[in-house]
Amino acid sequence: EESLREVAVRLSGGGNQIQILSRPRLTQAGWQLHASAKVVDGTFADRPRQDVEVPAETAVEGEGLYRLAAASGLDFGPSFRQVALSARVDETTIVSELKPAEADPRFGLAPSRLDACFHGLILLFADLLGEGSTKAYVPVRFGEIRLIRPGAVIARVLIRTRRCNERSILADFTLVDADGEVIASLREGRFQALRARSGQDLAAYAIAQRSELA
Repeated sequence: EESLREVAVRLSGGGNQIQILSRPRLTQAGWQLHASAKVVDGTFADRPRQDVEVPAETAVEGEGLYRLAAASGLDFGPSFRQVALSARVDETTIVSELKPAEADPRFGLAPSRLDACFHGLILLFADLLGEGSTKAYVPVRFGEIRLIRPGAVIARVLIRTRRCNERSILADFTLVDADGEVIASLREGRFQALRARSGQDLAAYAIAQRSELA
């Protein structure tokens, strides 16, 4: 019960400045800032169709990918295990194919589907951190998220790493549908290496949503 927190979303600047904060439940403690963003409505040039294919000769199936993640203390629940195949194409390129899914009208980008787009980075963990490491990379910042086709179902993702070392990964992501049409692009995604706490996995850093009677 001591870990329960209340979450607040603040809008400012005409509604285009967003902050997500939390504090321990039923206290007057100060709010802790978890995320902030600026929303910009504009027109952008059309993105060309992307031919994103997973090379069979180097592909890792989803089960194997999530075993690698668990070995680093990063465990995913069933609804987040959406990668079917993932493969390294070259030193800076990773492609992933997601499991088939239906459109979810509640979201412009379904959260669990979007999260799965980052899972191809798991293929880098052993090379960057060494076998048996209890560290894993988690997202901490994005320079720009451009949503082109809200509500479309993500089928594949193309990941291009800009920089990667034992401390962090900087990468760009292109999300496409089954026909290769671009749904969204994420630039300058920064992933920080975190070590699992003793006796725990990295879920110890997460905030879980729980419904309760008032």
